[in-house]
Amino acid sequence: MSFGVDLWDQYEVVKKQVHTSFHELREISEFLQKVSKLQDNFGKSLFKLTQSIRPSDIEGTTQNAWGALITTLEGCANSNIDYAQHIFSEISSPILSFKDESSPTRKELFSTCDKKTRELKMLKSKFETATQKSSKADSDVDGFKGSNDSKSQAKLDKLKKAAAKATDEKNTAQSNYESFKKSYYSEIIPKTLSELQKLEEERMNLLKKQFEKFVEYSKTKYISSLDQLIQRFDTTVCGVNVNKDIESFIDKNKTLNRNPVVQPKQVQEKPKIEFEDTNESQVQETQTQSPPPVITQDPLPQQTNPMISPANQVLEEDENDEDSSESEGEECDFLVKAFYDYAGAEESDLVFSQNDIIRVVRKHSTGWWEGIVDGKQGLFPSNFVEPLDEQQKTSDVEQINIGDKCRALYDYSKEADGELDLKEGDIITIKGNEGGWFLGVNEKGIEGTFPGNYVEKV
Repeated sequence: MSFGVDLWDQYEVVKKQVHTSFHELREISEFLQKVSKLQDNFGKSLFKLTQSIRPSDIEGTTQNAWGALITTLEGCANSNIDYAQHIFSEISSPILSFKDESSPTRKELFSTCDKKTRELKMLKSKFETATQKSSKADSDVDGFKGSNDSKSQAKLDKLKKAAAKATDEKNTAQSNYESFKKSYYSEIIPKTLSELQKLEEERMNLLKKQFEKFVEYSKTKYISSLDQLIQRFDTTVCGVNVNKDIESFIDKNKTLNRNPVVQPKQVQEKPKIEFEDTNESQVQETQTQSPPPVITQDPLPQQTNPMISPANQVLEEDENDEDSSESEGEECDFLVKAFYDYAGAEESDLVFSQNDIIRVVRKHSTGWWEGIVDGKQGLFPSNFVEPLDEQQKTSDVEQINIGDKCRALYDYSKEADGELDLKEGDIITIKGNEGGWFLGVNEKGIEGTFPGNYVEKV
């Protein structure tokens, strides 16, 4: 099928089609240029954003993923910038160039064919006018009704002469019209329509080619590059190991200092306890997996008020003196470490957790001791604790001199005026040492005394 054969009489329709389609080439090109500009602006804005932020120096797989996200988006930004440039130079520009380059040819074809079309219409109009004039002249001759006198005969001859002339003009106009019409439809129109069809085919093939280039670049370059970026980022994200990051941070920052603060632990279920006397050797045994039986002997013997006869009054007074001495216990001052949790049974008991550091201030012969932890004082069974290495502590204390700086190993709540509260990690400058107690001043300028075995030399 072709324009010249199948649309031989539809030049105006073809002309409108070609004119509209080539005008649309400019719209397509300008549209793609706007797309290119949007892609370019987005890419540059995204790139600028990625350059405005940098991950901190925190280490770990999670931080690596954060850095990889920025790198991925930076790559996406560059891909968008390249994509924008490709759309402009390789897709949009050739379309506009073809439109502009083909413009002279189209204009020449339209101009020539329009001129010939106007000429054909003019010849047709002349032929139609001459035909009407000839018909009228013939009608005038046929309709003349005059006498046979010379005057009438002269008028009739004149009409016949005019009719003959009109007929000649009609025949000439018809000949000119038919001749041009034949040339118009056999040469001018086929050639023009063929050239216009060729231009239209070139236009369509160009658009197809440019659209295919758009798809090909999008698939093999743009989308492919984005897919590779996302796949690399996905691999990094899959490698995030939270536990590893936590452990790595701990390993990097932990110190060898001993921490007296109780860490969360599983609570051991206490066994049922048979109430029986426990001797001193049993109190010392603390190597079992479960807490030992709580010492059942009352730390402070119960006082009774029996009837006292004069005969045994002196004896009773001696016994009361002995009981009073036993109830007061032996004053002391040393540190112990809790082997087990102790929840206490009475309000006067001291509650502590496994690994707590307790300051013992009194020992009762019953096996119950009196101690202080976290500023609270109370009684507890001695077989729940073990003494700290006093020899090592004493050695450490002896190595600390006036002017040295020490770090608090444990918290210490002052129990009397003039003492100094300690928090684990506090730095104290030593100003005096007497009897295992130090006089020191903390970083806030507060001065006071505290036990020497609560600190270590820095």
